[in-house]
Amino acid sequence: MVAGFIGGICLDGNSTQIQNRVSRSLCTSKTQSLVFSSGNKKDLIHSIDYKGRNFGVASTRLFATESDSEIAPLTEADLCGLFQLDEMEDECETCTAVVLNSDGTITLGKTDGPVPIKVEGSWKLFNGDQFILEVDRVFEGEKGVEYTVQREYAGTVTKHLTYIEIDGNIKAPFKVGYFKLFTAEDGAKSL
Repeated sequence: MVAGFIGGICLDGNSTQIQNRVSRSLCTSKTQSLVFSSGNKKDLIHSIDYKGRNFGVASTRLFATESDSEIAPLTEADLCGLFQLDEMEDECETCTAVVLNSDGTITLGKTDGPVPIKVEGSWKLFNGDQFILEVDRVFEGEKGVEYTVQREYAGTVTKHLTYIEIDGNIKAPFKVGYFKLFTAEDGAKSL
């Protein structure tokens, strides 16, 4: 008898603990431990270890009580804030801090990829779960020559219990890669 489905793994009534290697972002991998609390198989205790830092233990329910039709669709106001943008283009993977501003513009922060000298961009949510992010990055090449790299990120928004995630394709103007954008509310006050 199957008790539930979490993170791509079916849990049966006899399971007491599983280790699930999760890749929530393209840049890092996390180990998520799911442990049934004693006596009640609907309660789970989980701890997430990210780059050697333990983010504590929390309790959550195995099964949601609300049906999907009862969950309100997302609005643009729900998406405003700090996100982590993970990009995979060809063999290159980069992570960048990005703020989705309430006026539809963006602010890019730290990145582990090439650092642009100028950035312009905009974003839009439509149909409650469809997302478009357009970014123009200006770089300085050899001999001081500037060039612009334009990318469009088109994806689907998913609201999870504690975070929002957007997955999709990178286009320039054809598909050149994949991206994942998710809330990065970790106490950071600025980029």
